[in-house]
Amino acid sequence: MNFTTRNPSFINKKPTSISAGDTAGIRMWIEQRQADIDHQDLVWGRIKDNGTNFIVEGYQTHWTDNSFSSKWVRIPCRRLLDARLLLGQVMSRLDFEINKIEEDSYCPQ
Repeated sequence: MNFTTRNPSFINKKPTSISAGDTAGIRMWIEQRQADIDHQDLVWGRIKDNGTNFIVEGYQTHWTDNSFSSKWVRIPCRRLLDARLLLGQVMSRLDFEINKIEEDSYCPQ
C-alpha cells in the first residue's frame, strides 16, 4: 500500500511516495532513539508547520529526586523527523489550545 507524504515546506518538490512498511520502520527508529535519551526531555505537545520549518510546542517536564516541574517550550526543528524525535506524546488539540492560551496570558511575548 502506498500513500503520499509531503516534503518539508522549505523544499518545492513533488511529494514522495512511501510504502506503509517504511513508516513502521521510521516509528521504530524514533522510539529507539527516544529510549536512548532521557525521557524527561521529551515534549508533551504538538508539532506545528509554519511554512519554513516545524515547531514542537508544549510542556517539557523535568524530574529531580523528589520534585517535578514543567515548562512551556517552543523548539524549532528543520525537519519533521527532528520534531518527531522531540515529541514524547501528542497533546489533544483542545488541551493544546487551552494550555497555549493560559501560557500566553502568563508570559506575553
